[in-house]
Amino acid sequence: MNYNSSRTGADDFFGFTEDVNSIFMDEANEAPVRSGITSYRLRVSVSTHIGKVRGNHEDNFYLKGIYLHEHFRNDFSATYTIDNPDGMCFAVFDGMGGAAYGEIASEIAMQTLRKYEKQLAEAENMRTVDQIVSAYTKEANNAVCEMLREKQSLSGGTTFAMLYLIGGLAKLYYLGDSRIYLEQESGISCLTRDHTLANQKLDARIYTKEEAESSPDQHRLTLFIGSDKSEIGLNADSRPPVPILPGSKFMLCTDGLSNMCSDDEMHTLLAQNYFNEAAILVQEALNHGGADNVTCIVLEVISDEDHV
Repeated sequence: MNYNSSRTGADDFFGFTEDVNSIFMDEANEAPVRSGITSYRLRVSVSTHIGKVRGNHEDNFYLKGIYLHEHFRNDFSATYTIDNPDGMCFAVFDGMGGAAYGEIASEIAMQTLRKYEKQLAEAENMRTVDQIVSAYTKEANNAVCEMLREKQSLSGGTTFAMLYLIGGLAKLYYLGDSRIYLEQESGISCLTRDHTLANQKLDARIYTKEEAESSPDQHRLTLFIGSDKSEIGLNADSRPPVPILPGSKFMLCTDGLSNMCSDDEMHTLLAQNYFNEAAILVQEALNHGGADNVTCIVLEVISDEDHV
């Protein structure tokens, strides 16, 4: 698994021209969040590929009813439309640890998330969702750590990036360097921030932005499922909810895509409105060398007033 880090400014981070404070939750005061549309469909495009270099596929993904089955493990893509997606979650995982341990770790994290599907679908508010995701990450982390102990492995784990939809809002949760992007007419914005040693040193002003981007520390993860060996438990990082707006596209991906393709390249491809967008993006990563396993999910918001 290759690791990468990036940091976006506040304006680019959210990708909106409106005043950020008028859109997002004031977490300290628990002010209400102004939601986007609540009657919409999603065009879902998912694709995964083992890549051109790796001998096994350590990525995984989760959509309701679809995940990485053994019979299509090395190469799979699909596109379909979901009606009434409220309460659904979408996630990608990127395992690491050598041998088959990364593959097992991402499988454990995915299967553990499946156990929480009903709870997430029935969650009544964002606070409940936060609690469910907290319980999930703790259970998944403990399960991965136990697997590594049984394998007598000193390292290993999996990244995690999840998008959850509720009441016209999208909530993001993540650990590691798998990313979630927002694509709009104005461009593409990365909504997550890699958990890397390079970013830690950037925050501490040990590195400049340029030094962080060129440092080997950009490949060293600081948080991931399997990283917390304590009894306290692991919590996913999150971001304020994002309003769901017609025509917007959310993209979840492992670093097999973000390391191979620039933001501009991803924006150019997404702007073309291909039917099978995830497969197009994965193929672009393969065209650039396919140095890692690559997995991508694209979610296009379609207003019920629009036609497909």
